[in-house]
Amino acid sequence: MGSNDGDRPDINDLQGRVARYEQAGPLHRATLRLSHQAPDAVERERVRRHGLRIEGRIAEDVAEAVHASAPIWELLAQKGLPEDLSVRELNEIRNWLLGRHVPHATSVTSVSIRFNLNPTRVEALAATFPGDFAASEVTAYRYATVTSEQDNVEEPFIVALHELTDGRNIVLATMLMGAVFLRHEQEFSALDQGVLGTVANTVALDLQTIADTHGALLGA
Repeated sequence: MGSNDGDRPDINDLQGRVARYEQAGPLHRATLRLSHQAPDAVERERVRRHGLRIEGRIAEDVAEAVHASAPIWELLAQKGLPEDLSVRELNEIRNWLLGRHVPHATSVTSVSIRFNLNPTRVEALAATFPGDFAASEVTAYRYATVTSEQDNVEEPFIVALHELTDGRNIVLATMLMGAVFLRHEQEFSALDQGVLGTVANTVALDLQTIADTHGALLGA
């Protein structure tokens, strides 16, 4: 999902093309379009994503993982298929993110589908979580967002899970993935580019998994 666009050598040239197009007058823009020199929607999106920097791209993709999972929940309900999320687990995630004494009416907690089928991906992401537990204890994870109903601000998170012998999942840790927070963490040396790169690549792969899952359910 474009997490590594900042490393592409042609991004500077593309940025220049987009900037020139946006600054051009109507006649010049029309000339560029007719001569096929105008940047297309895909190229403009690449430049926009590049401008977010890796922290912004992670925040955006984590939120998108939650948004893109919503149609999957609807399809599972329509087809009578079991969901991979219980009310108990959702409430536990909410309590971790907001605290037990926050009124439910003040915010909305939404989550993605659970990721646990790719051990390499789970292990890679688990190693980035802070907390007093071993990475091997993380058996799955989800993406989550908390949206304040007062100001409609959405905050993205990753939630580390551990599956118990009875099949229930408990929360081991959560990580805020907001762009400003991630930049502050880098400034204080709590995070480095290697960790951010791992997270960015994992989220990009998970977004594709979500798209594939949605497509499979549509065709089922």
